[in-house]
Amino acid sequence: MRYKSLFTRKTIVVAIIISAILCFTFPMIAGAETEVRFTTNGAANNYAPGSVMIVYGRVENNGLGVPSASILVEAAIEGEKFYFSQSVSNKDGYFRAGFNVPFRANAGDTLSITVNNAKELQYTLKSQEEMNSKTNEPFELLGFTTPGYLKGETVRRISAGTTELGIVFSKNVNYFNNKNAGDLKDIGENIKNADCFTLYQGMQKVPIMIDLLDSEASGGNDPVVYTTLSGDLNEAEAKDVIFIKVLKGLQAGTEYRLLISGELASNSSITLGEDQEIYFMTSSSGGGGSSSRVEVQPSISGDKASIVLSNEQINTSLEGLNEDQKIAEIVATNTGQANEVSFQFTAEQAKNLADSVEKVAFSTPFGKVLIPREVLEQITDLAVLSISKDADKADTFSVTLQDGSRIISNLSGRVTLELPVSIDGSVSHVLTHNGTIMKNSMVEDGIAYGSTSDFSVFAVSTHSVSFSDIDKHWGQENIKFLAARNIVNGIADDIFAPDKPVSRAEFVKILVNSMDGIKLNPGQDSKFNDVKAGQWYSDYINWAAHNGIVNGYGDGSFGINRTISRQEMAVVIQRFSALMDIELKPINARVIFADNDSIAPYARDAVQEMQQAGIINGKNNNSFEPYSNATRAEAAKMIHKMIEIMLKSR
Repeated sequence: MRYKSLFTRKTIVVAIIISAILCFTFPMIAGAETEVRFTTNGAANNYAPGSVMIVYGRVENNGLGVPSASILVEAAIEGEKFYFSQSVSNKDGYFRAGFNVPFRANAGDTLSITVNNAKELQYTLKSQEEMNSKTNEPFELLGFTTPGYLKGETVRRISAGTTELGIVFSKNVNYFNNKNAGDLKDIGENIKNADCFTLYQGMQKVPIMIDLLDSEASGGNDPVVYTTLSGDLNEAEAKDVIFIKVLKGLQAGTEYRLLISGELASNSSITLGEDQEIYFMTSSSGGGGSSSRVEVQPSISGDKASIVLSNEQINTSLEGLNEDQKIAEIVATNTGQANEVSFQFTAEQAKNLADSVEKVAFSTPFGKVLIPREVLEQITDLAVLSISKDADKADTFSVTLQDGSRIISNLSGRVTLELPVSIDGSVSHVLTHNGTIMKNSMVEDGIAYGSTSDFSVFAVSTHSVSFSDIDKHWGQENIKFLAARNIVNGIADDIFAPDKPVSRAEFVKILVNSMDGIKLNPGQDSKFNDVKAGQWYSDYINWAAHNGIVNGYGDGSFGINRTISRQEMAVVIQRFSALMDIELKPINARVIFADNDSIAPYARDAVQEMQQAGIINGKNNNSFEPYSNATRAEAAKMIHKMIEIMLKSR
């Protein structure tokens, strides 16, 4: 609710009339012990014209809160009333009212607050300059948890998968806290601040939601890492950060403008003063990596287009890269009716690219191939990358990489494919590689994504697997996704048992089986006395142990039948992702779980990284439940999200 500041006779008369009515029709609950205690939002007793004023109190009888007691809060400047609020106390006896000190008031004026025509507090108004000098720190914008930029400054790109924006200020903008008010010190959320942020895409408003902290107990003093306006990393407290949830997501390759109202107020009641604007630019794909690009027109002969890259074009693709940008993009334009595009480049050019960026994206109208540094370093001769689309078979593509006279078939790194297809996609749609289902593939919004270490023919296919016990289960889509890629099986025909706790052996097998290209070593010696050769889980556990993904117990066992806890699962996925070079970029602001102190020290970093990457969430009442048994559905969700991140990360 916004309160208007008006000095009019009509307002004063209405206030007086309501005061009189309340005295007769809404009397306080009888009893000599009944009293009203109240305070304001502190601000070291410093208020100026325009300051936010919160009145917070409690009605008590012998120390117990009195519910539904009538409350009249009135405010006056130099004896002239300008504000009144009629309400009742809540079930615990508390009440709250809020308004802005009128801008028409002057420094030196007396501000009076009364409750029920009896209790009164008085303050002498200061000028804004006096208030700033007393705090020794201006109230200002400091930066953002998700990199943004001011108008006219260097563009910083964020992931189109970003769901939350954090804006950092120099003072507490979440809740009011009066340290001198005893048990009334926690005055609650600075609710007007939630109305001070508007996100625009062009001229259209983007739906957002702001969750304010209400006290130190809700995590107000927790540390939050952010990027300053100048681009440096720094640390703030959560109470100084406004977290904005983007309800319907962000679009790729789009600039957004966040308008911050000058009415935004701090705990010290100082307002920002002037409106401010911050800009956010999403990357061209959901993963969020930044790129520099060069457009090249090919030579066309029939249905084939060819590009011979020059040193100048290579250098142009690298121009303007900043520290955050890791991808050079080479785009074939004006390809006409060609259904094949080839890019030719030398070993020296490949080395130049490998030394400068993490990946190079070769883009055509019918597909994009992102080649990592490790593959570029394999090139020793004149290289030709060919991308083609089958003119006769729907959604079928071919990709080859030739180095001199040899075809590179065993790539030393994972290549990412982004292929436009004729269907929107579902969890049952997969890419096949020479007819074999690719575990690391998905189709979404008309784009087929795949990750492979071997080039050949790729096609979209449908492989639908379901179970009778997952209908309407929250994990249904995650389970279907993994089952369609032969990553998980049921515990019996047509039965998945989504809520059954998952054992350590089961989880390791599912996780290792989730990646194409992992070569197990059958019969490998085991580090654990309960992992016997020839069992369905043995090769997976041995591979994970030898690669540092899992550990056993002090008695020499792995604990094959023990259930895996939620925090153990987070640690194992963190290690596995690092081994597979899956970058778990933070897309969510950090959440401090209510039971954060219960998370084992060895698991805290992993839980935080998983949460910020969007892989894991809390449970009821903002708790994480680190020692709870993870279920088969929870395991499916986490692994599904990990694969999505790998495929869409740039």
